[in-house]
Amino acid sequence: MQSSESSNLPSRAAVSADAAATATERTGRWIVFFVWIFRIIVGVTFILSGITKLVDLWGTVFKIEDYLNVWQWDIPRTVVLMGAMALSTFEFVSGLLLLSGCYRRVLTWLVAMLMTGMLVLTAYIWYADPVSDCGCFGDFIILSNGATFAKNVVLMAMIVYLIRYNSRGTSLFKAPIQWIVVTVAVFYSITISLVGFNIQPLLDFRPYPVGTPLLGDEQADDDVRFVYSRDGVEEVFGSDQLPDEDAGWTYVRRIEPDDAGDKTLTAYDPVTGEDVTYDYLEGADSLLILVLPEPKRADLSNTYLINELSDVIERDGSSMVALLATSDRGIERWVDHSMAAYPCLRVEDTSLKQLSRGVMSMVWVTQDTVRWKRTVASITMDDVDRIVSGKASLSSLAIDGPYQFIRLTVVLGGFLIVLYLLQTIIINTWQLIKHKRASRKH
Repeated sequence: MQSSESSNLPSRAAVSADAAATATERTGRWIVFFVWIFRIIVGVTFILSGITKLVDLWGTVFKIEDYLNVWQWDIPRTVVLMGAMALSTFEFVSGLLLLSGCYRRVLTWLVAMLMTGMLVLTAYIWYADPVSDCGCFGDFIILSNGATFAKNVVLMAMIVYLIRYNSRGTSLFKAPIQWIVVTVAVFYSITISLVGFNIQPLLDFRPYPVGTPLLGDEQADDDVRFVYSRDGVEEVFGSDQLPDEDAGWTYVRRIEPDDAGDKTLTAYDPVTGEDVTYDYLEGADSLLILVLPEPKRADLSNTYLINELSDVIERDGSSMVALLATSDRGIERWVDHSMAAYPCLRVEDTSLKQLSRGVMSMVWVTQDTVRWKRTVASITMDDVDRIVSGKASLSSLAIDGPYQFIRLTVVLGGFLIVLYLLQTIIINTWQLIKHKRASRKH
């Protein structure tokens, strides 16, 4: 009787096998769980890094050139531009593919290769500190060099895990249509980058976005301090206690309040060398600013269009001024070559690159507030003729960048959702077409 009952009991080996299977199943679930967690973290980071570079391709080019200048490498800007676009596109597309689980094996190795190079680079800039920040997220997020290196170490650890286990996680898109995801993502990347490069970034994370004051937030004059010198000694005065210049005091510069933010735009008269920022850039009902951070690269063929706009501005009782990052002699050359009838002031190049993107661009300001920005190359003579004839105003040149970015992103997201929902139908239809073609051949 006892032997019969004992025969019905599971053996120790069977119990151990079941326990091992249960433990393996639990381990497998945890592995898949972390696969998805790491996919999301790495994928979102790469998408964010790629999109912030793509949307402001000029900023990416300037950052790469900062590195090249430190290393004294003279590389043509066209090559830098293509490299910036390729890097940004790869980051965005690879992040999207990681997030959706496409190309699970090969993609993790490609991302690991990129991150290996980034680890070496960020370790170098953390140690040597050749630049203030790596530019990983453009102007959207500024990280210290140490924080950037730590971030990359964490990301690399996650990528190594994905190299080992990423294939255990499922893919949102089946293999036969994953190439469509890549194609659409690349097209989206190229579109927003070219718009930002040729017109202006669709999203502006710099200190002077459209709709904000040109010279900082409105502040009481008492918050501004002024530096004067006498007998070689400089002293700081408040606006209510300015010294008498007849007593030998000479104005040197003004000091903005601590809460003025990152707006450091300061314009100097090329003849006297005096700070004339508030004389020319504040108080005008309508002001058109020509921005030239790199006058030597400027296309002089655009000067006719610029002069036409200058005439229209003056006709309407407004004003125009040019801000150039060059020497006093450089400003003289610009005036001679462009036949400029508008004031030309000297400004530090970094401030101009922050104000507006492009080799030659324009910024329209009304009531001391930035209304629009555009590269000169994106303004056509038809636009100017319409403004000259009174059929349009300067406000017609405005572009709603955030709206255009949202619209393009919604189109991309909507397409991917439709592709996900209809992928089985698409694959079956394509296979049926291939089968019919094969049948006709035979």
